Amino acid sequence: MSVRVPFCELVRHPKVYENSIVSVAVSYPPMIPYSFTGSCPEGNDSVRIELESEKVRSDSEQMLAVYDKEMDHCWAGAGTIVGKFEAVDRKDDEQQKEVSYKFTILRLDKPEFVISCAESMRTPAP
Repeated sequence: MSVRVPFCELVRHPKVYENSIVSVAVSYPPMIPYSFTGSCPEGNDSVRIELESEKVRSDSEQMLAVYDKEMDHCWAGAGTIVGKFEAVDRKDDEQQKEVSYKFTILRLDKPEFVISCAESMRTPAP
């Protein structure tokens, strides 16, 4: 079972969630590769985002492609990414010395809310 937290909570209090499976709220469609680090200025640690495997990448891309096609390539939504949050041994990671933690994405859940661009541009009737 995972705990659901905002990504910035992981950055602000990384020791609390270290070596835990966590669910993080995201906006859809997410950028691949995933990037959250610029949105949490109050955290002192940087977080590298990785996918657990090519299967996770493929499954995520396939799911997102269905929404993209159904919404005529213009949509937005909200959902959850589930992953493992863990410390990075900086001695073993020469290329990423500034990275303190990594979030390994285990799965991208179906969006909980989806709206097409056409729906978002409609104005309510008076």
